Amino acid sequence: MHLALQKYRRYTSRVLVVDSNLQTVQQVQGHLAEPDYSIDSAELGEMAWSKIAQQPPHVVICAQKLPDISGLALCQRIKANPQMPELRTIHFMLILNSTDPEAKSLALMAGVDNWLVQPLDPLDLQTKVKIGSQLCMTRSALSWTNQRLLTLRNLLSHLGLLDISVGSLNRQALMESMPLMLAEAIARQVPIGCLRINVDNFDQLLTTYGVKVMEEVLRAVSGRLNNNCDPQSVIYRWEIDSFICLTPADDGTLETLAQRLHNVITSHPISVAYGLLLPLTVSIGGIVFRPLNHPENCMTSILQELDQLIQNIKHAGGNQIKVLHTLDN
Repeated sequence: MHLALQKYRRYTSRVLVVDSNLQTVQQVQGHLAEPDYSIDSAELGEMAWSKIAQQPPHVVICAQKLPDISGLALCQRIKANPQMPELRTIHFMLILNSTDPEAKSLALMAGVDNWLVQPLDPLDLQTKVKIGSQLCMTRSALSWTNQRLLTLRNLLSHLGLLDISVGSLNRQALMESMPLMLAEAIARQVPIGCLRINVDNFDQLLTTYGVKVMEEVLRAVSGRLNNNCDPQSVIYRWEIDSFICLTPADDGTLETLAQRLHNVITSHPISVAYGLLLPLTVSIGGIVFRPLNHPENCMTSILQELDQLIQNIKHAGGNQIKVLHTLDN
């Protein structure tokens, strides 16, 4: 095995439990076995924040109410901190006292990624912490990759990796960076989410409005995608009428992202030359892929599956979203 992959085969996930109830802390510690997890605890929100700022954990499990601040307040401080944007990759789980839909809604609005309900179910806890840890590590890896790509944007344009006409990375950039992302996903045993976004009836629109207008349309689509994707996502222009998004995700989060991107493109017409407002529809195909080996083979499989998905959606009339369940390869 390549050394770059081998060193990530075994990792310890850092979990911070924030609760003044010692019994809850002990339950979490008992259900999450070593050496997979390194568990720390804090009784107060401010104490937890100090620990998070010094060494960010992968997962935070926090009580809804703390003696000093609420769990939602701590979550907002983590997820919306302009001085420490890297904290947004932390997977924040809130412990609720009931399954009240209003409490879950408030938690989602505050940026909570998932929740647990008292009394804690051991299997539910283990499953959600494992998924959260994997997502955090994948987000961190893709965020690092994304930041590198943004920092080198000007250099990329000189190297021919930037599609200047729409402001996204191009096909060559995808083909060069995707194997590296897949190799890291293989090493960490985490899934990668892939979306392909196709502008419906592009050829017809091109014939009707011409090249200049459609270039404006694609720039607008690219802008909406880049502005509404998760911070860890990377957008590439794949073909003249389509884009590909790589992102850390499981089945549920990829469907949520696909729905959001579909809405931001289709809900408001695009303003182009001469005051024209052009409504668009898009077809979005997605795959959550858990690569097992051979990044090049995985990449080929993903791109082929995405192409088949888009063709099926087109034959069904377009303007649809279809996300496949997790595939292994």
